[in-house]
Amino acid sequence: MDRPLLVYLWLAFGITWGAGGLALLTGGIRSAHPLHPLHYLAAFGASIAGFIVAAGTGGWAGVRHLLARALPTWAGVPWYAAVLLGFPAANLAAAWMLDPDSLIGLPSWDRLICLVPITLVLDTGPLGEEFGWRGVALPQLLRRWLLR
Repeated sequence: MDRPLLVYLWLAFGITWGAGGLALLTGGIRSAHPLHPLHYLAAFGASIAGFIVAAGTGGWAGVRHLLARALPTWAGVPWYAAVLLGFPAANLAAAWMLDPDSLIGLPSWDRLICLVPITLVLDTGPLGEEFGWRGVALPQLLRRWLLR
């Protein structure tokens, strides 16, 4: 196995499970506070490891290359629009069809639009792993297994 990939895997699992284990030991996961720092460190462990490996192997140019892959190309703009606009619209439509009364307590549209950047930054979904697994590990695995 290539050394950068091995280092990435050790860092990704070490940061994620180390922070997650520490959070379990300190009661951070069961905490009523949803923004516990150990939770976010564990959720973003794969991306943190990806940036460390990118910086270690390519310096600032490696980090810039990793970030550049996240920017949409003109061909990808419709997909970004579909995700950023279509997904919330589909969720609201499904909620309305299942229970029309569930949307009564929904904040006004201007308040919802202000919440979008906050949820994009604080969401611990795929953003916490994308730079690591797809940005660092996948290209190295493809090079190793497909380009023999």
